[in-house]
Amino acid sequence: MERRDAVEGGVRKHALARGIQLVLLEANVPLEQARELAQASRTVVGRPLEQLEHQGVLLPRTRDELVHSAADQRVEQDLLDRDVRRDLGLEALLHDRDCLGVDAVARAERGDVAGEDEPVVMIARERLEAEVPFHGDGLEDAVPATVGRPVCTRDAKGARREGGGLGPSGSNAIERWVSKMRAAWRGLGSAGASQPPMTRASNASALTPAEVVAHIKCGDRVFVHGAAATPTVLLDAMCARTDLEGVTLYHLHTEGHCAFADAASGGRFRSVSLFVGASLRAAVAEGRADFMPVFLSEIPDLFLSGQIPLDVALVQLSPPNRHGHSTLGTSVDAAMAAVVSARTVLAEINERMPRTLGHSVVPLSRVAAFTRTDRPLVEHAPSRPSAVEARIGELVAELVEDGSCLQTGIGAIPDAVLARLGNKHELGVHTEMFSDGLIPLVEGGVITNSRKKVHAGRIVTSFVSGTRKVFDFVDDNQMVEMHPCDRTNDTALIAKNDRVVAINSAIEIDLTGQVCADSIGHRIYSGIGGQMDFIRGAARSAGGKPIIALPSTASNGTISRIALELRPGAGVVTTRGHVRWVVTEYGAVDLHGKTLRERGEALISVAHPDFRAALRRDLDQLRHFDFVPQRRPT
Repeated sequence: MERRDAVEGGVRKHALARGIQLVLLEANVPLEQARELAQASRTVVGRPLEQLEHQGVLLPRTRDELVHSAADQRVEQDLLDRDVRRDLGLEALLHDRDCLGVDAVARAERGDVAGEDEPVVMIARERLEAEVPFHGDGLEDAVPATVGRPVCTRDAKGARREGGGLGPSGSNAIERWVSKMRAAWRGLGSAGASQPPMTRASNASALTPAEVVAHIKCGDRVFVHGAAATPTVLLDAMCARTDLEGVTLYHLHTEGHCAFADAASGGRFRSVSLFVGASLRAAVAEGRADFMPVFLSEIPDLFLSGQIPLDVALVQLSPPNRHGHSTLGTSVDAAMAAVVSARTVLAEINERMPRTLGHSVVPLSRVAAFTRTDRPLVEHAPSRPSAVEARIGELVAELVEDGSCLQTGIGAIPDAVLARLGNKHELGVHTEMFSDGLIPLVEGGVITNSRKKVHAGRIVTSFVSGTRKVFDFVDDNQMVEMHPCDRTNDTALIAKNDRVVAINSAIEIDLTGQVCADSIGHRIYSGIGGQMDFIRGAARSAGGKPIIALPSTASNGTISRIALELRPGAGVVTTRGHVRWVVTEYGAVDLHGKTLRERGEALISVAHPDFRAALRRDLDQLRHFDFVPQRRPT
């Protein structure tokens, strides 16, 4: 136990120092100075640099090394509740009031951010605006308190407490470190003239879309923001350029017309869909665009690790606040990783893009060029569930217990499920996306997030899609946290919540339990997405229920979605080893722990009656099952 505690302490302290260097670098503190300050922080946390270097733990010495090491740094989930990501330094600095100093926090509460330590106060102010509690989870013994000052902190439950930190011990070190940090911040004021253009964007005027996309060069690798955040005006301007060629575009599903995938754009732009939306299906089917099968949880690392080096990130942002901070609005997903790792960030700042909280902030200083718009976001109105979808919603709702933590999506079946949860109590939400159907449960007090163990009291999502109602709901809503999809879809993190109910759909399922969710035969329809992330996470959750919900038939009842075997070319998204609950309008069956014979019988029982006899006959011929009820021993 002592060794475990020592390892945990070392991990936290190392992560703190590494993260501090990263935050300073992103504030444009010169690399060597950032490293020096971070090295000084080793003394603050009680672990001199030399004590860690002999264990192979080194502070990065180059920017590329820093980005990759911070992005790739992984800590065992049983040691840290939070992943060590690029935001770790900021998390550490904001962790409790000891780090910032009581004066900074008090001034932030008063709204007084002027003065030589303005950036430090602004950090505190941002945390207060987001209502992220100052709390202790073991780091308070790593960061000394300010000398002679009572420190007001909060415990893990958010309750206020007096005291904290190590008191006078180590106080000189923390004061020296804070002084150095403030000096570094002050030094930025005189460095403006020598900063590259992208760091001066906050002082620049908005440009026309054509001027913004002039930064894109032939052969560039470009990330495109997706869903409701698709930067349509920038894409149109980019496609209007006749001098560009060899540009590769990486994106999840996008909204609106995608001119870059038109036949007329062939040879100039190459689309790579990480999840195929309706506007790209034809292009992928005809070979004019590519599809990359990948788990949603693993997409950010493609960019952060440099496996896919990005030259440009095209994003749509909310208007900046008075601190010069915009947000990624409705879609954080893989966009944060793109903004962090791309050489150049180009933005459409839309007055109607909601300002979202969580890990969504993009400092305007990170943007090389931007244009301003005031246009409506693309909306998707909820569809009225059919009788079949309504029945599936009823059956799935029966599996949801009080205190469950939900993962659901958009569409008639998720909406039908949500509409039937009004009699439940203390539900939580940890999902990759949600839509309008969730809002009535929040307003009705059904969703409280009070029983969640991870991000308790908050709805956690990676993006939202729907109507203006859901966009307004997430706007500056402190109950909703937007996070990158490598966090929302982290299987180990999902499993930390109890009673996770993951509701996902399928195109077809075979009689062994293999689930196809991304293609109709060889024709790519969508993508792997986060289905497996949540199916596995729910299975590992105490009392969790991974659910595949689908109508029993397709094409107006002429095709059974439950088949003897998947169509040639069909992609297996959820394997028969991972599948658990399967729900159609004819019932709900749990396949876990069942033999092939038992699975066949269970799945045929929820197939459409018109197809059951043929399914039994075909399965018997293939497996030599006679389906005679087995007698139980007496």
